[in-house]
Amino acid sequence: MMGRYSTLDQTCGHLLHAEAEVFERERITWLLRQFDTEPELKEIVKATVRSGPDMPLSPTNKLAQLLDATVEEIENRKKRIKLRLTKLAASCNVEGAKHV
Repeated sequence: MMGRYSTLDQTCGHLLHAEAEVFERERITWLLRQFDTEPELKEIVKATVRSGPDMPLSPTNKLAQLLDATVEEIENRKKRIKLRLTKLAASCNVEGAKHV
């Protein structure tokens, strides 16, 4: 049977890739929800997610310009994000990493 995927390996590879993409979207959605109560932090998290794992986060001054904030405000937000992520990681470890 000739179809879009001619071998079992190709079919499995495609399915695994699609499953990984769905998992990644769910993980990002969960992460962003953790910042729903603090939209100013969520903006930075979104910018980081958009930049992808292979691209470094935009420099602070570029983020400040993009988000119409001062460099100092962006630095403070980054510190708050790091603290929140540390707490989330600790709670996930305690709960057996149910959500991540």
